[in-house]
Amino acid sequence: MGNEEDLDWLKSVLSREMEVNDEGKLFRFELMAFCNIEGEYYGMWERVNIQASESWAMKEVFDMNSSVRVDAIENLGKFRTAAVIDALRDLLSDEDANARAVAAVSLARTDANDPVTVKFLMKTLNDKDRLVREAGCLALGHLQARQAVNKLLHMWRNDVISHVREAANVALNQIGGPEVEKAMRVTKVLADEIRQLTSS
Repeated sequence: MGNEEDLDWLKSVLSREMEVNDEGKLFRFELMAFCNIEGEYYGMWERVNIQASESWAMKEVFDMNSSVRVDAIENLGKFRTAAVIDALRDLLSDEDANARAVAAVSLARTDANDPVTVKFLMKTLNDKDRLVREAGCLALGHLQARQAVNKLLHMWRNDVISHVREAANVALNQIGGPEVEKAMRVTKVLADEIRQLTSS
């Protein structure tokens, strides 16, 4: 970043986020609100730096011609604001499978385990691309999303790709709990019984 067009873009982003009025004035109340992120107060320059980094990362993500788009999506996971989480949710339906997979992993890194995010991530489990399904499993496991247990159990037993089954297994172990342990134990016992029948 550094040309005049980029600087103008950044100024407009900061003006919008700080709620600078039409006369170009910034009032103390708006500045204090801008410097407060989820109850944590930051110094003005530190907050400007955070906003600039986050906004630039989002700009890179949505620049379809960017050669570093997947890296930019991964970078978004460092920011945990509502705007970034919304952007990552939207990227789960991107045309590029790599972007969808990285968005799932990045969402997990934000630790956003609210019902809306979990619902979006659960859709990745039906993706036609195996890396997206694998990333979705691991993201849901990291977030310990209990709502995903039945679907993860189904994938662990039935997905045609072994890496996806392994990812579902990892996710189920991360989520844990009596329901998961019982279902996994039953499945393992059945698999052992079937193996013994086929080998005799």
